[in-house]
Formats: sequence, structure tokens, C-alpha cells
Amino acid sequence: MAQAVSHIHKQGFVHRDIKLENILIDDDYKLVLSDFGLSTRVSKGELLTQYIGTSSYMAPEIVAKQDYYGESCDIFALGVILFCLLYQNYPFQGKAQPSDPHYKYFANKNHIRYWLLVEKQTKKFYSPELKSLINGMLAYDVNERITMEEILEHEWLNTDVPSQEEVKQIIQEYYQEQEQKMEEDDLISNSSSTHLDNKLQGNYGQEGVKQKC
Repeated sequence: MAQAVSHIHKQGFVHRDIKLENILIDDDYKLVLSDFGLSTRVSKGELLTQYIGTSSYMAPEIVAKQDYYGESCDIFALGVILFCLLYQNYPFQGKAQPSDPHYKYFANKNHIRYWLLVEKQTKKFYSPELKSLINGMLAYDVNERITMEEILEHEWLNTDVPSQEEVKQIIQEYYQEQEQKMEEDDLISNSSSTHLDNKLQGNYGQEGVKQKC
């Protein structure tokens, strides 16, 4: 996905509404970035003034209604997505602003305290390399936010990852497990319904009138 965003930036466009709902999977199980309704063409170094997007993915400068660089805000949204994929939750409670109970640690550059809080709440622990990547993508100060080039060269992204075939197999196995679970749930539901029908038949006559003892 970082490569896709890097590509549109090189073409002179910014997306401005990158979020989980706009990331699709094609027939080859490759990620596809969709919905360019809020995208716009930008010149190098151009500041934007339209405060648009989805609030949970908005960079702090947009939340504060400041002029912003579209590329940097796309990177911030990617950071939110990465966190969501790891923790099944957003990295902050409301919006990316200093008053937020979680994002305030980014605003204060107290990353150690932030990750201690996250790990205490989620019981999930990830590598320092991954945390440093997220810290850079979600940086409060736009001048300290990581660039797309730095993301693609980051050590965490250049570690061993599953091949395309392995990813395809993982996803297929996941779908099979979900289908099996749904079938098992249907069997349990049907069994419960049959049991209830038999119980009712025992308490009531075939005409639906309660039998007298």
C-alpha cells in the first residue's frame, strides 16, 4: 500500500481519504487503493486549505484547520491503518489533537509512555523497529513526520515478509475457516430450533391447544 501511495504522489496527486474502507483486495490478493473522490493534483511544496477527509484518519494539522501538505497527511493516514491492522483499534480515542487521551503522548513526544499504555491495554507487543515506523508516520509535528521515501527504506518494511503465494494461501485459509465456522453456527442454530419445536410439541397438542393432565 505504501508503494501505491508513493506512486500517486510521484504522479502529482494526493488521496486525502486513505482509510481501511478504501483498501480493497483483487482476485490475485493484491491490495488496491480506491475512492479518489477527494484526491487532488498538487505542485511540489504546495499547501492545501480544504479540511476534508475522515476524522479518525486526519492528521493533526487538518484537525487544527491549518494549511497542510497533502503527501504528509496521506502518510499519517497510512500510519493509522498500520496501527489498526495490528491492534484492531485506532491509535487514539477521538481525533489527532493534543487534548486526546492517547494522542497527547505523540504531541508531547512521549512515545515510551504511549507504547506502555497501548501494551498494557492490548497485551500485544511488537518490535522497536515497528514502533519507530508508527512513531514517524503519526508524528504531531509535520516537519518530523517520516517521508514516503523513508518509509519504503525503513528496516521494518525490508525484513522477511510472506511471498505473494504465501499471502494468498493465508487469506484462503482464513476464508475457509470463516465459512466452516458459519456452517457450524448454522448447524447449532438448526439443532436448537428442532429441540425447541420438539419441546413445544410435547407441551401442546398437535392442534396447538395445551393438553390437560
